[in-house]
Amino acid sequence: MKYDPTIEEYDRLAQLLEKQILGGEVTFSEQEPDPKREILFIPSESTISLEIPVTSSMVKELTPLVFYLRYFAHSGNLLIIDEPEMNLHPEAQAKLIEFLAMLANAGLRVLITTHSPYMVDHLANLIAADKCTDRDAASSQFFLKDSSAFIPQEKVAAYKVEQGKIENILDEDGILNWGTFGNVSNRIIEIYGNL
Repeated sequence: MKYDPTIEEYDRLAQLLEKQILGGEVTFSEQEPDPKREILFIPSESTISLEIPVTSSMVKELTPLVFYLRYFAHSGNLLIIDEPEMNLHPEAQAKLIEFLAMLANAGLRVLITTHSPYMVDHLANLIAADKCTDRDAASSQFFLKDSSAFIPQEKVAAYKVEQGKIENILDEDGILNWGTFGNVSNRIIEIYGNL
């Protein structure tokens, strides 16, 4: 079997997901091939091992991604995630879109569906950051502080599906024009300002 250097990169990204987003480590209770082994989560700076059913929704939802990256990912694979923002705090959503951009830059093809303005708006930031000349200064403003999350516009496609119609919402300047979500956010701010 031919050596694939991206496997080490996917393992590094699995560790980043654990530490920077999940805030701990995903492991097994027993060594392979023990049929009684369970998946455990060990929070950072803790000696407590938690069984997955008693962890947060975020840990439950993202643990399979850790294992996919660690044991199955290969360059060119298509990774499909439906609404990755589910059960995530807005900051975790922003970190996750940075992380997903890193996966795309590491050779995976990533397809997500989302209703999250945090993820869509932050994706526009990642596209804009890729055009910056001082990548180190730009990366200091981001949640994961890693310029490998900056993604070229050519690697991104964004579509809105509404009432059976598909519309490209990524313009030539890297702006994501998805309308209705931004309008709701603006209206909420407007209501607060009027009170």
